Amino acid sequence: KSFPGWDSSWDQRFPAEYGYDPTAARALLTEAGYGPNNPLEISTWIRFCVVMAGCEDVTEAIAGYWRDVGIKVDLVTIDNATNGARGRATRAGTADSANRIVDQVTIDGSSTHPVLGLANRQTGHMGSGVHSFVNPEIWDLVGQVQAEMDWSKHEPLLRSLGEQLFSQHAAVPLWWLPVQVTVDPNVVSDWQWNGTEHGTMNHIEEIKAILK
Repeated sequence: KSFPGWDSSWDQRFPAEYGYDPTAARALLTEAGYGPNNPLEISTWIRFCVVMAGCEDVTEAIAGYWRDVGIKVDLVTIDNATNGARGRATRAGTADSANRIVDQVTIDGSSTHPVLGLANRQTGHMGSGVHSFVNPEIWDLVGQVQAEMDWSKHEPLLRSLGEQLFSQHAAVPLWWLPVQVTVDPNVVSDWQWNGTEHGTMNHIEEIKAILK
């Protein structure tokens, strides 16, 4: 069984679209005008993640991936209160160049849903200036899914939305950490679960109870 809207072609297309290929990454950077004398520069916040053990180590490892292809990475250590204040000032347009968030990449947990995760994060933060890629087509499809009360009509909408997210590279899968859940076999007979760390708080509709 697969999740509603899942397209099996994504499995076959994944290596070409998202596979680990430093040579191709360097070529894309060169095509964009970056190189040894003009490296792409980003800053990455090293922070504690409540949903993932070892988040700091994962962040530094991913920074190493970027450095390997010629990206200049600045690892930033900043407390939550200061970062929050900078974010609010950035959104309000009241911060100067030294006190606003610009080109900061935050390594966070993976999408909360294999299809809708990234778009849902965007809708939840829309207007607050937080992260995530979304285009008009994705935004429209998310709205249709949220407005449709007939669950049987979700399948084609979710597949179209998933194709937009997949082909537009809306999410960048840099790592995967396996997660385990424990259930009482006297209560739960089955649970179709997506396996992400955020998955511990969703897909509740997939839980099958023991019938007595």
